Amino acid sequence: MFTSVSAGNSGPGPKTIGGPADVPWVTTVGANTQPTFYEGFIEAGGKRYRGASVTGGTSAAPFVDAATAGGALCLDGTLNPAVVTGAIVVCTRGGNGRVAKSAEVLRAGGVGMVLANATDTDTLFSDTFFVPTVMIDATPGAQLRAWIAATPGGTGRLVPGSIGVSPFVSPTMAAFSSRGENPTAGDLIKPDLTAPGVQIMAGNTPMPASGQPTGELFQAIAGTSMSAPVVAGGFALLKQAHPDWTPAMAKSALMTTADTRVRDNDRVTAATPFAMGAGMLDLGEPQARGSAYRPGLVYDATFDDYVGFLCAEGRAALVNPIATCAALTASGIPTRAADLNVPSIGVENVVGSTFITRRVTNVTGVPARFVARIQAPPGYAVSVSPSRLTLNPGATAAFTVSISNVGAAPVGEWRFGSLTWKGGGGFEVRSPIAVKAATVAPPVSSAESASAQSVSTTSLAPAALSAPAAPVAPEAPAAPTAPAAPSAPAAPRHSALLRAVEPLWL
Repeated sequence: MFTSVSAGNSGPGPKTIGGPADVPWVTTVGANTQPTFYEGFIEAGGKRYRGASVTGGTSAAPFVDAATAGGALCLDGTLNPAVVTGAIVVCTRGGNGRVAKSAEVLRAGGVGMVLANATDTDTLFSDTFFVPTVMIDATPGAQLRAWIAATPGGTGRLVPGSIGVSPFVSPTMAAFSSRGENPTAGDLIKPDLTAPGVQIMAGNTPMPASGQPTGELFQAIAGTSMSAPVVAGGFALLKQAHPDWTPAMAKSALMTTADTRVRDNDRVTAATPFAMGAGMLDLGEPQARGSAYRPGLVYDATFDDYVGFLCAEGRAALVNPIATCAALTASGIPTRAADLNVPSIGVENVVGSTFITRRVTNVTGVPARFVARIQAPPGYAVSVSPSRLTLNPGATAAFTVSISNVGAAPVGEWRFGSLTWKGGGGFEVRSPIAVKAATVAPPVSSAESASAQSVSTTSLAPAALSAPAAPVAPEAPAAPTAPAAPSAPAAPRHSALLRAVEPLWL
């Protein structure tokens, strides 16, 4: 099963990845912006402000700062109709939902809304609002409020735009996209990938849940639940091109060919693997060397490999007793989390030096040679052995990556780098590296030391092994806040058969 899972909408704070996105047998997807931009304009005070919008415009109307009309956040029941009626209201992001703010403007008699972010590093959204709305950053929002304060009764209008090009550098990570490090398995880099998840145009029910505008057949919303289907579509195309590939091979192809030219939500800083994973999905052309269709090398993994990961994490008791972790170790299956054969390299605790093992398979269709190129994390020395691979078609080779803290890497701080296998004709098979220095190694679990804890290599689908977590919301939260503790999922309305097996995946 090729499985694309939303990373979550609890960013941009660290360790906000939740289940089931935290496990290695799924492909975890963050959300980033795209060059396409659904735009609208604010004309006021002789200036024209550009923002995000999919709503209509307004005729000329007075502008009102919500702070002088009952509350800057436009919370439910706070706006004074005597001030707001017939006006375009400037509301500030935060406190309640974006769409809820427009509902309050409508209740109070407003004819339009300008929604200003609280910072210039947050995402601009193009929700389906109750009144014509344009969303802008904090800086133009402050400029607009200053004009309103200096020009009582000043009028302007909202102008509907079209499909334009983003005014910001793109792609950038969405502020809401959940970040690593992985809170449940520190040696496993999450997310795996990022994909467009802002202003995604899609169909909409004309009769949505309470609190949303009715009668609309389309929407352009945001969330990691918008970006994960992009990767699912990539999987579908790879499955058509390579029906014999395993899900791990397809995941590897997408990760090792991803575009790393992604910035963080500040629109300036390069995104790290804890924000973008291996990079943004970039399938490329089916016949092009170095595309996801022709990646050169892949990192494959079997169900046994994932059970070995559970041994490392002390989770082997989740499955039925058929084989032991010791037996897996004896058969050559890694039972150390850092050695799981995924296309990324993560080590949560580097005490002086360490090493990890990986194996790659040649999928070029011809004999091929590859050379390792290292971008070492700052403060570390990294080497690969062997550093050159010569593989026949379909052949697999193992290699070791040695990582040493040369004294410049501070304890407790993650540093990032990469390993790229370069082959003739344009193959570049890139893996992100994330390592964190430590002074003392963590205690080794009995499972990791190959005890007799029992595991099963059959009888249970991998997707059933994730820890429970609250489901990902369909769109990003109203404002970036500290992630709340996950609540229990609502009782689903499923058939009796599905209810019987739900405990296996919840």
